[in-house]
Amino acid sequence: MKIALVSNHFWPVTGGIERVMLDVGSEMVRRGHEVEVHCSNVHPNGKKLAGEEEYAGIKIYRYPYAFRAGYYTSLFRPTIKDVDVLHLNGFGMLTNDYLTRKYHRKIPIVFSTMHGIYIPTKKLINKIYHRMYFHTVGKKTLMLADKITTLQELDILRLKSIGIPEGKIVAVPPFLDDKMLEERVTVENKPFERYIVYVGRLHTEKSPGHLILALNKLKMKDVGIVFVGPDGGEKEKLSVLAERMNMRERVKFTGNVDEYTKMKMIAGSEFLVLPSMYEGFGIVILEAWALSKAVIASRVGGVPYIITDGADGLLYEWGDIDALAHQMESLLTDRDLAHKMGISGREKVIAKYTKSVVVSQIENIYEEVIHSNQHGKKS
Repeated sequence: MKIALVSNHFWPVTGGIERVMLDVGSEMVRRGHEVEVHCSNVHPNGKKLAGEEEYAGIKIYRYPYAFRAGYYTSLFRPTIKDVDVLHLNGFGMLTNDYLTRKYHRKIPIVFSTMHGIYIPTKKLINKIYHRMYFHTVGKKTLMLADKITTLQELDILRLKSIGIPEGKIVAVPPFLDDKMLEERVTVENKPFERYIVYVGRLHTEKSPGHLILALNKLKMKDVGIVFVGPDGGEKEKLSVLAERMNMRERVKFTGNVDEYTKMKMIAGSEFLVLPSMYEGFGIVILEAWALSKAVIASRVGGVPYIITDGADGLLYEWGDIDALAHQMESLLTDRDLAHKMGISGREKVIAKYTKSVVVSQIENIYEEVIHSNQHGKKS
């Protein structure tokens, strides 16, 4: 079959959606399907990218923005033709709203909510916009799609509550490449003898500063923090906070790193902390588990549907620094418990979150919408 994937960004941009699309696309190519990706021609850093190229067997078509006022409130106009299925990624993105209306009843459409249909925000103006968008444009988009996939069980309940037929909704989690479970990571030249690792953009919505505040409450002065990931506007603030807490020598920033370096940072840590204000899923949880590391995470979004509290990780209420500090102390003082949780997490990844398992599910969804849609073509 011929598959068209759409999102704001794609390779060489790295991020949750971009990684899932690359993994799905490359695996579909390996299985003999033809895959093309349609995205914007502007990198988040402002750099212009080539209009057309190929990567991992995937044809990439990039377009200039017709309108742009933010990550979600942006629009480019791809031309999709001669494909069997159109897979749109990201609820709230105007490009996907446009394409759903343009190709409804012309091409079978699979719509992946990705970040979820509800994204909390601190700004009142954003709250008003999201509410208006959801009950007008967004809901209509979901109604027009042939199949909706979501990363979290919570979204299924929300979708059903607004009248989306249950048979149209499927929970499809992100996944890890099976090879990641087989890779042997050599831990050497650790930044600290003992450290906690954070992986992700240094962005206010990820709440990385909570980790510094929580560690400062503990008496264990031999433990450091390693922040792995690109700056999203918070690095300088974090440096100032660490300085104010007399912790500057215990905090390290790696910046954006390659996959193997990221794995080394996780493998050498005591455990991973995900203190986000919101997470649709949190694929870094799976990455830590693949390396048999326990996870402490805020009880937000889809996270409580992934982590079994007390079995393969620990949860706490977002923003409760004392609770976060308590959970961190629990695993820092009981390393056997942390190890057992990491092993349990790895077993869960093997059972539910590998590429071979999840991509087969997506492939079946494509075949279902093609064969059930009178405008679809046989693969």
